[in-house]
Amino acid sequence: MDSAVLYRPFIDPVSQVENAGRAGAQNFTFLFQAILGNLPKLYPKLLKYNIASKISNVKNIDHMQLPKQGKLLIITHNISTAKELGIIKAILGTPVSCIIRHEHISTRFLLRNISKDISLEEFGKEIEQ
Repeated sequence: MDSAVLYRPFIDPVSQVENAGRAGAQNFTFLFQAILGNLPKLYPKLLKYNIASKISNVKNIDHMQLPKQGKLLIITHNISTAKELGIIKAILGTPVSCIIRHEHISTRFLLRNISKDISLEEFGKEIEQ
C-alpha cells in the first residue's frame, strides 16, 4: 500500500476547517506568520482593529497573542470565525501564511481510502514507515 494514499494532500485552510468541523473539531488554533520576514510590531488595539475588519464577529475569538517570534496566534471555537480566519492572506499589508491546529478530532480525519481487506498488522507496518 502506498503511504501517499493514507494521508490527505494539502487542502486550503477553509476546506481544512470544514472537514475538521465535520470530524468533530471544537477548537481551532491559527498561527499566522509573514511569508517573508516577521509581522510588524503592532499595538494590540491596532491588531484587533485589523483582524476585526477581516472577520464578522471578533467576540468569537477566544485568544489573540503576538509572541516574540513575530507570529500571530489566534484561537477560536467557532467554525464560521475559523473559516473567515482561513481566508486571511495579509495582515496590515504583510502577506501571511497560516498553520491550523484542530482539537478533538479522530484519526478518521487524517486517513482515507483504506481498503477493508487489509490486516491490522499490515496497516500498522505501513504507518510506522
